Amino acid sequence: MRLQIENVSMEYGEGEIVSVKVRFSGRDAARTVSLSGYIPLSAKEYEGNESVPALETLVREQVTAKLSESAE
Repeated sequence: MRLQIENVSMEYGEGEIVSVKVRFSGRDAARTVSLSGYIPLSAKEYEGNESVPALETLVREQVTAKLSESAE
């Protein structure tokens, strides 16, 4: 699955990053599966993961975890 980071938006409080939303889209090579959304990150999770490849890894990990959860 190919993921693309679409946007990174930060929420600030008192001049510091409080939280980050990483918006993404993805699709498989045959374009039979597509997904989009955002992953919320804390400032601590974002720190050190500012590069696009690092954000793609975080998104992939969190989307995989969400897909593994049972439907409730």
